[in-house]
Amino acid sequence: MVNKTYVDQYLEVNANLTPLKDKRPVLKKWQSTKLSEEKIRAHKGNLGWVLSDKDLVIDIDPRNKGTASFEKLADGESMVGSIKDTVKTAGGGFHIYLTIPQSHYKCKLKKQLKDYPGIDFLSVGSQCVIAGSKVEKGRYKWVNGGFHQSEAPSQLLDLLVSSGADDDLGDFAGLIGSGTATEERVLELLDKIDHNIPNSDW
Repeated sequence: MVNKTYVDQYLEVNANLTPLKDKRPVLKKWQSTKLSEEKIRAHKGNLGWVLSDKDLVIDIDPRNKGTASFEKLADGESMVGSIKDTVKTAGGGFHIYLTIPQSHYKCKLKKQLKDYPGIDFLSVGSQCVIAGSKVEKGRYKWVNGGFHQSEAPSQLLDLLVSSGADDDLGDFAGLIGSGTATEERVLELLDKIDHNIPNSDW
């Protein structure tokens, strides 16, 4: 069970929380279900934050070169110092909580950038494990004092705004045109994958 003090900080900003088993949602329609505070607090396991149109979480995985990728991204896009780590993950990585300006609410954002391996960019339609949750490798912990969201830098949003169908395909894009699979077939397969699972867990 996640300690009350952690849950309180998410509920204070009206975050939609969903029950997890380890790191996976328990409910089938978790993306569109909002549980009562009573049910959230009664859950004995971990909790996930269901991201809304205004939320963006940078998920940095050092096991897949995420730390070096983030340093490269922050330096190259002049974002050093403008965003801070929010949660230290059980795997030794970090979550950075950001807000998206209203002008970008309906924009489809990429989940990965091929030049920056080891980083997932989680937005609406995704969930992330909240601070206070515990998995086999350890517990998710606050960094820099607790829940806070910085405004997403415009340079980062420019990189993440999806420009076409191939952005949905990610590592599968090379299958199209090679005779291996049609675009429709690849998209069908991708639709069956849990969007919350990073590439390292496939």
